Amino acid sequence: MFVFRFFCNRLRAMVYAGLVFFFLKPASAQIAHFSPAALHKLETAARQVAQDSLLRHAEWAVTVADVASGEILLDSNGQKSVAPASNLKLFTSAAALDLLGPRHRFQTALGYAGPVQGGVLQGNLVLTGGGDPTLGYSRQEGWLDMAGVLSRWVRAVQRAGIREIRGNLVADVSFFDPVQVPDGWLWMDIGNYYGAGPSALNFNENQYRLVLRPGKEPGAPARVLATKPKVAGLSFFNLMRTGPAGSGDNGYIYGGPEQFRRLLHGTVPAGPDRFAIKGSLPDPALFCLQALRDSLRSAGIALRGKLKVSYRPVTVDRRLDLLPSPPLKEIVYWLNKKSINLYAEVLLKHLGVAKFGEGNFEKGLEAVRDFLRENDVSLEGVALFDGSGLSPLDVITTQAMVQLLAAVARKPYFQPFYDSLPVAGVKDDSGHLSNLCRGTPAAGNLRAKTGLIERVRAHSGYVRAANGRLLAFSMIANDHTGTAAQIDRLHERIMILLAGLR
Repeated sequence: MFVFRFFCNRLRAMVYAGLVFFFLKPASAQIAHFSPAALHKLETAARQVAQDSLLRHAEWAVTVADVASGEILLDSNGQKSVAPASNLKLFTSAAALDLLGPRHRFQTALGYAGPVQGGVLQGNLVLTGGGDPTLGYSRQEGWLDMAGVLSRWVRAVQRAGIREIRGNLVADVSFFDPVQVPDGWLWMDIGNYYGAGPSALNFNENQYRLVLRPGKEPGAPARVLATKPKVAGLSFFNLMRTGPAGSGDNGYIYGGPEQFRRLLHGTVPAGPDRFAIKGSLPDPALFCLQALRDSLRSAGIALRGKLKVSYRPVTVDRRLDLLPSPPLKEIVYWLNKKSINLYAEVLLKHLGVAKFGEGNFEKGLEAVRDFLRENDVSLEGVALFDGSGLSPLDVITTQAMVQLLAAVARKPYFQPFYDSLPVAGVKDDSGHLSNLCRGTPAAGNLRAKTGLIERVRAHSGYVRAANGRLLAFSMIANDHTGTAAQIDRLHERIMILLAGLR
C-alpha cells in the first residue's frame, strides 16, 4: 500500500508539473524547425558546462525555448529556485511597461502656499515629488542634469515675482512610503551607489562621488578629499586603505538611510593621485532641498525658514512648475542597459501606486506577481523581495524567466523592452555584453540582461537562430567558484550554439 501511494503521489506531481509549465517538452523529443543533430550538440554542450569544475559545488540552471512555438529546446534544472541577481529587473521593467505604458512620464511639481506681497512669499515653497528616478541626472540628450533642473526651478520662482521666502522650503514625499531599503539587502551594499534606495523626490540618482587620495604603497591609509557634489552634514570614519596598483575599486561605504556618519572600509588602488568611489545619499529629498536653497540664494532669493521633508501631503495654493520625466521606455532602456538598481526599486513602488494606490515595496511586489500570473508565468519556486535583484533572498526559475520573455515578445511594448537589453559582441553598446561572442553569429544578434551578485552570474534574453527563429533563454549559476568572467565563458558556449541553430 505504501509503495502504491508513493507511486500515485509521484505521478500526480509529474502531471501537475506538466500542467504548470505549459510549454515544457523534453529536449530530446522531435522538435519542429530544428534538426535533431543541432539539438543534440546543444544538449551535449550544456552537459559539459554543467560538469565544469567551476560549477562542481554550484546550482546551474538553463532553459531555452522557441518563442513562437513555445517548444523547449533545452532545459536543465529549469524548475530549481535560483537567485537571479539583476536578471530580476526583467520582471520589474516588463511589469512597468505593461501596467504604466512605454510613454508614461512621472512628474515633479514646484508650488507655494501663502500670499505673495511685494515680492515676499509669506508661506512655504514646496517641491512635490512624483517618484521621477531620473530627476537631476542626464544620461542622454534631452535629460536635465542637476544644474538644469535647479535653474528651471529658480526661473519659475523669479517669474512669480518672489524675491524672498519667509516660510520654509518643503519637500512633499508622501507619494511613496518612507522605507528606502527592501527586505534582504546587505549592510555592505546600502551605503554604496548601487544600494541607493527610492524616494518620491530622487535627485542625482541619489548618489555622490567620494574622492580619495590613495597612499604611495599598498597598506597605506587613503585620505578623503571631497564629495562631489557636496553633501551637507556628511562625515566619514575612515578605515580605507591602499591596495596594489591596478586592483581597482574594492572600497565600501557603510551607512543606512538618514545616517550622515559613514564608515569607509576596503581598498582603492595605488598609483592614481585621486580615485573616486560612489555612495548613496543618506536623504535624497533633503539633499534636493539643500541644492535648491543654495541656487535660490545665488540668484538673490532669500530663504528665511527651514528645510523640511514631509511624508504627509502638503497643500499648495499655486503651482509654479510641473517637470515631467523622460518617457518610461527611455528609463527602462537605461535600467536594463546599465542595471540601475534605483530605477528598478522606484518603478516597483510606482507599480504599487498604479495598481493598489500604495507606494511601497509590498504592493509593488504584489503587482509584479499579478502581472506574472496574468501572463501565464509560473510562480512555483519564485520568491520576490525587491525589484532589482540586489537581495540574495530573491529566487526565480529559468523556466519562469523564459515564460516571461516569451510572453513579452507578444506584447505591443516588446520593441522598447528588447532594445533595452545589452547586445553581445558590440563594442559601442552601452550594456555589459560587449566582450562576449565577438566574431560569432551571436555578435550583434544576441541580447541579454546580465546579473551579478556575490557567487551569482546570470544571463537571460533573446537570440535569433540561424534559421530565423527567435529564441528566449535563461542561464543562471549560483554558488559557483571562480570569477564572473569565467562563468561568462561557459555561458558564451551556449550562446554561440543558440545563434547557430538550424
